[in-house]
Amino acid sequence: MEGFQLDVGEIRNAADAVGRNSDYLGDMAKYCKSLGPSKDGAEFGELLAKFHKGYESVVKTQVEVLKDMKEKLGLTRDALEGTADDYSTNDSDAGDRFGEIEEPDTTPPSNPADSTAEPADPAESEDGES
Repeated sequence: MEGFQLDVGEIRNAADAVGRNSDYLGDMAKYCKSLGPSKDGAEFGELLAKFHKGYESVVKTQVEVLKDMKEKLGLTRDALEGTADDYSTNDSDAGDRFGEIEEPDTTPPSNPADSTAEPADPAESEDGES
């Protein structure tokens, strides 16, 4: 895979960004929940107080959606961090294994025809006597 590169730092940056967005969604859920109407709807002002009953049913759903989104982004952040950790570990382990590989022996094999030793007498080796 010539030319393939993966920047673990970029994966970690993405995980941080997703984590921040997850935190923002949690803050939005808290904010929406804090706008829940009181019994008289006074926190909305005189004009909006008349609509607080409709908001009450919507805010519960909105808070649940925001919390679900926060959880999913948190899981995405965790998965990205795990991916970065796995890649770093695997890359390091592979590098260690490649480092253990010995350099090949580049010495050419000897040619038996160049040997100056006299060949053994085949007759001597057949009966086991010299």
